[in-house]
Amino acid sequence: MFDKKLKVEKVELVKKVIRQNNYGDFAKSHEECLDLGINVNRPALDNFAKKLKQLDLAKRPQLEFDASDPAIHSDNVVDYFDRVRGVTAIDTSPHFDHAVVESMTQQQAQERREAITVELGELKIREHALLQELTHILGKFESY
Repeated sequence: MFDKKLKVEKVELVKKVIRQNNYGDFAKSHEECLDLGINVNRPALDNFAKKLKQLDLAKRPQLEFDASDPAIHSDNVVDYFDRVRGVTAIDTSPHFDHAVVESMTQQQAQERREAITVELGELKIREHALLQELTHILGKFESY
């Protein structure tokens, strides 16, 4: 578990170096990573930088919601994201059909990739909210 945390921190450092070099100067990014003690493969770093740039610069879909919705102002974040999920109309089927992916146009693939990215973000937010609620429950009732 400790190694996994170190790996995540190293990845975040590499991302920071790449962003500082404007996703471009791969040689400089590679040299800075080596100076930080992070041994990375140069071609892999180049590919990682290109993908990071795509992710960072990707157009994010806009979620429309009613500002008067009381769920926005409530303390229950989980309920709010459950309601937002209904607005986004993202297909959340547990499997995918390879034939459908193969028949997608470039535009459809881009839209689906963006939708998946948003869905994964929502899942992380929902997971965090549930873990906070569980921690609170355990803290309150574990002493009994």
